[in-house]
Amino acid sequence: MASGEPVGRRWQRVQRSSGVPGIRRLRYIFQSWLEAFRQQLPAHGFELPPEAELCDLAKRALKSARRLLDTLGRGTVHEHQGILDNHIWDFVTK
Repeated sequence: MASGEPVGRRWQRVQRSSGVPGIRRLRYIFQSWLEAFRQQLPAHGFELPPEAELCDLAKRALKSARRLLDTLGRGTVHEHQGILDNHIWDFVTK
């Protein structure tokens, strides 16, 4: 969220626009989420975990986001932009 863009919205934008094949796209999303978490967690008063724990958290958040997309469907998540953002934020901050 270097640009202030919520993580969920970044996920959707990358899913739609990138011509990057699967694993490279996931690596890009993962790296962008790490960057966003590094900036947003301290900005909201949360202690930044050690790097290994932060990487694990980002991986688990990515899996959780994927499950949410599978459960609700991409159309629903796209229509209600805040669902994915809130889901990821709640997952990361608990």
